[in-house]
Amino acid sequence: MSLLAAEGSDWNWWYGRDRTFQTAVQFDDLYRLHLANVYTQAGKQIPDRLLVPILDGGPTMVPILPVGLMNPGIDGGPPGDLDWASAHHIKPNSGGGAMNSGVPVVTSVRIGYSLSDMYLLMQFGSQAAAARDLQVEVRCTSPGGSTHLIIRRDDGKTKASIDPLGPMMWALGETLQIRLPFESLRARRGDTITFAIVVLGEGHLMSAVPAHGVMSIELPAADYELQHREV
Repeated sequence: MSLLAAEGSDWNWWYGRDRTFQTAVQFDDLYRLHLANVYTQAGKQIPDRLLVPILDGGPTMVPILPVGLMNPGIDGGPPGDLDWASAHHIKPNSGGGAMNSGVPVVTSVRIGYSLSDMYLLMQFGSQAAAARDLQVEVRCTSPGGSTHLIIRRDDGKTKASIDPLGPMMWALGETLQIRLPFESLRARRGDTITFAIVVLGEGHLMSAVPAHGVMSIELPAADYELQHREV
């Protein structure tokens, strides 16, 4: 069905520079959504390039700016006011285009770091909570290469994998919480990492965070403690 939808219109004709219109971003999202679902329904991994807008001039990089260091417990519970207080907080926009349309599948994302680990917390809407199968992918790119993390819940059973193989900690309960050591991200302190989150379920792409492009975070530098020392 998704393949027929992608083939059934002159999608690429509308990308011409003389074919501008007010809903260009939503149109771009919808085309890439159809193509992404072709891969999902074929049991293949969605290519990273389908998460990035085809249109020129659109927002493609979302900066992540934690306000300080953190070291939360990874238990799958709700975000504690103190544990996640220093994290950068994102609330996906329910009107953010075809990739995040209607009621948000992901209602909240918190991202932060310590001096050695990156942390991620996700809260889901009712659609994701009720999905028979749920798969969350975190795709990261650092100066050392790419890292692909998958956490999957299927018929009540959950499992995780990371490629290339490396240490991590995760828990899926009321929320999804993840701790990723910098070494597993193939990164060092001071490096900049780009990443995106993909949520799949019921045989299709349910959500992408961010809706347009990728996120970017600069890991704490070697002199982070000196720069942030209170006088």
